[in-house]
Amino acid sequence: MGINVKRMIAAIIDFFAIAMAAMIFVGVFTALKIDRTVLGIVYSAFLALLVLFKDFVFKNASFGKKLLQLKIVKTDGTKPRFIDLLLRTLTLVIFPVEIILVLVRNKRLGDALAKTAVVEAVKQG
Repeated sequence: MGINVKRMIAAIIDFFAIAMAAMIFVGVFTALKIDRTVLGIVYSAFLALLVLFKDFVFKNASFGKKLLQLKIVKTDGTKPRFIDLLLRTLTLVIFPVEIILVLVRNKRLGDALAKTAVVEAVKQG
């Protein structure tokens, strides 16, 4: 399976994992009878944090990337910094453009700006 296919599957897995966490969050806060306005604000912040920090969960890989044995590296082979991972994630705001770029150029705008790449994770040992 090609890396772009793995990336797309990882993105779908991440979407469902974030959606599941969000549903649990809403369920808990709804059961606590939290005001809907407050719930909306807190939920939006929670969702934004989940999306922004998804690649920090498993040391330079999201849940989906980890399952598919992918990781994020700098194009020079070094470990990406916090700001690199954040920058590449911020471009997901324009996700339709990101999808087109991956299909056409094999590289997301976020990867180009942060000088990162998604590669196969090499098992250590």
